[in-house]
Amino acid sequence: MTKTMYAAVMRDDGEGGLWAEFPDLPGCYGYGDTAMECVRSASDALETHLAAMEEDGISLPEATDPDVEDGKVAWFYADTATVDLGAPSMTAADAARELGVTPARVSQLIADGRLDARRVGGTTLVTEESVGAYASTPRSPGRPKKELTTA
Repeated sequence: MTKTMYAAVMRDDGEGGLWAEFPDLPGCYGYGDTAMECVRSASDALETHLAAMEEDGISLPEATDPDVEDGKVAWFYADTATVDLGAPSMTAADAARELGVTPARVSQLIADGRLDARRVGGTTLVTEESVGAYASTPRSPGRPKKELTTA
């Protein structure tokens, strides 16, 4: 998870809108009919682009200060801890409600590897697929019985 800043060059699109591109991140850009829409779009694009790079194990380039004559430079702050690119998920509390167990039991199931989960920021997200798979497995109520061993 990264907290960083990158510069974008914002330009008029010739039709009343604006577009912004991040020179340090080819393919990362935003667009909007107004300046505020462009800023929101560019900010979302930056966080998503950086999160995807991190997920793919690609190191992030160093931010540079672009020298432009045909646009305005705006700096954008990105915190990829708030971006979730993973499989459809739910919070651990929602998983507990879905499974009819306590949140502590969900934590134990995650630790045991029976539920797939990841941390995004300060939140534990459990994949919907693993919750569905666990819910469809037959289980008997109560603690498992210990088998007697004879020596």
